[in-house]
Amino acid sequence: EVNSPSNHPLGLFQLLEDYQAIASVAHVLFLAQDRPEGALWTRTETGWTRQVLSGLEASADFAAVGLSLPFDEVYEGVPFPEPPIPLPPLATDPA
Repeated sequence: EVNSPSNHPLGLFQLLEDYQAIASVAHVLFLAQDRPEGALWTRTETGWTRQVLSGLEASADFAAVGLSLPFDEVYEGVPFPEPPIPLPPLATDPA
């Protein structure tokens, strides 16, 4: 599932619950659209675990199906906005 600005966070939680309610679903991956970032939920014997993934060197591992999804391939050709330029520190008043 690819997140976009039009996705409301509460809607994503409902979508996650819907996926997790399907017994045959072992993994759920939500990906950001504007940066190489995602969250991977994996079904375990005791419930669900969440792994936050970030950066083009990250990879989502779907152990239940023997698949690894490298972010550098997922996001190949996707332009990312330039990070903001940090502002210099404010000068202090020499009182």
